[in-house]
Amino acid sequence: MTAIDTYPMETVKFKKKLVKQAINGKYLCLFSHDIDISAAYLTGDESNPEIEKVFLTP
Repeated sequence: MTAIDTYPMETVKFKKKLVKQAINGKYLCLFSHDIDISAAYLTGDESNPEIEKVFLTP
């Protein structure tokens, strides 16, 4: 969520839904703005997700 988010509560609800889908669907998540983790699978519970790093090669 950003400081200029017009509908912050809807963003929170959407992110929770998206995290649940990513865990259950075993989605590969890409983090283009993170310098340490560029890709990962989310595991665990949607209220406390864990990150399983994936190392991408060029």
